[in-house]
Amino acid sequence: QMTEDHSVVMELLRQGLINEDQARGHADKNVILRALGTKPQVSVSTWGRPFPVKANDRFVLCTDGLSDLVLDDEIQAIAEAETPSTACEQLVTLAKQRGGYDNITVGILHVEMIHDPAVGQDE
Repeated sequence: QMTEDHSVVMELLRQGLINEDQARGHADKNVILRALGTKPQVSVSTWGRPFPVKANDRFVLCTDGLSDLVLDDEIQAIAEAETPSTACEQLVTLAKQRGGYDNITVGILHVEMIHDPAVGQDE
């Protein structure tokens, strides 16, 4: 997981006051600490170092409507086993079968090839 929620429950998890199972079903899991449009300035989280990307990597972008109902291992298994389109459909269906009480959004980016401009050029 590359990002994390800016929420009360994530802060409790980060501090070690609750575990992941407790976080998943916590009553305050939708209480957020940061949101766009609430203040003139926004505190932005960034990835602090270069991130290597390789051919066949897959990136899953999803809302908590999916991640609250489908375990990380399940998301990974489906994303790896199917085409991105099929995997998205299966993940949304699975979340709906498990209650689907929130907006369920998922997109999968599959890196097919990395273009290296130095490869194949005469020196």
